[in-house]
Amino acid sequence: MSESHGLCILWVASKLAWDGGIGNVVARGTRALAARGHQVHVAGPTPKGDPGPLAGVAVHAWRKRRMKVMQLADLLPLVRRIEPDVVHFHAAMPHGDVIAGLRWLRPWRDRESPPLIAVTAHSSRPYAKRRARIGLRAADVVIVPSQWAAAHARDAGARAAAVQVVPAGIDAGALPDLMARDDAILALGRLNAVKQLDLLIEAFARVAKERPRWRLWIAGEGPERAALAERARALDLADRVELLGWVAGDAKERVLARAAIGAAPSQRESFGGALLEMQAHGLACVASNTGGLAELADHGHAARLVPPGDVAALARELAALMDDAEARRALAREGRRAAVRYDWSEIARRYELVYAVARAARS
Repeated sequence: MSESHGLCILWVASKLAWDGGIGNVVARGTRALAARGHQVHVAGPTPKGDPGPLAGVAVHAWRKRRMKVMQLADLLPLVRRIEPDVVHFHAAMPHGDVIAGLRWLRPWRDRESPPLIAVTAHSSRPYAKRRARIGLRAADVVIVPSQWAAAHARDAGARAAAVQVVPAGIDAGALPDLMARDDAILALGRLNAVKQLDLLIEAFARVAKERPRWRLWIAGEGPERAALAERARALDLADRVELLGWVAGDAKERVLARAAIGAAPSQRESFGGALLEMQAHGLACVASNTGGLAELADHGHAARLVPPGDVAALARELAALMDDAEARRALAREGRRAAVRYDWSEIARRYELVYAVARAARS
């Protein structure tokens, strides 16, 4: 139930794990809302065991169920017990059967005002499944991380008036050191085909011979790891392309503090959290001109943009930055300036505004 100091907010995640893109949003978003005086809960299955606590946030762990709709058996009693003002689903694809089931079963008893039902779909893949489209239509408000994602949701059937943009955030932290950097290019993220890291290795190969001090670091895990290692060997770069594996915590901070250039060559991105992290940490970044990446790049002012899949253009921009330290620092400053606008304290305020407007529109 609502408290005088704020709302009771329940975020429902597809899984409780604080790593990865969605996990990062759920962990930091709920903590930021709690810091602003709201009573915040997060719930979902735990396929990897105990995800760990979140400061100021009540965590409700469920066992993983074979079918998503069976999560209603966990969700309905929780909604009855805590009586949230907002139920906000976060998933790669909208869980339409769960969202529609919550609305149809109405576990809020005789409350004068039912909770606002919100959904954020984080994936850039087409919402082809009927279940996903049902979720977009059943929610009171569809929150998306970029203007590109807003058009994506509307094309999938979300009501235009229901779609609102709230980007993911970043813990901006202190101003990074732009001077003490290694001659290294960094890419962050899951090693899958959509990230096009094979093309990044090829672009690096085109410029690496004339720049022998430079290295390419790729941080992450995924199904493309073996293929990427083989590609580096085939291009005679096995000693200069380092697959760092999954990095987190202090190890991630050290990598971000050392690399000079960041690369985000994805084929598509709904938002681009890895690019935002690199901008916030003072890397001069090159990214594909697609999806949320283009918006984070601020029309090329906060990161250099290249057409997705264009190896020659990517190689040209990397070489230009590798050869010009002052240009790197200037671009890094612009990237940092853009990134601080996404600090989680500001993003939490934007969630509040969307919730307030959507709740008022129903009254």
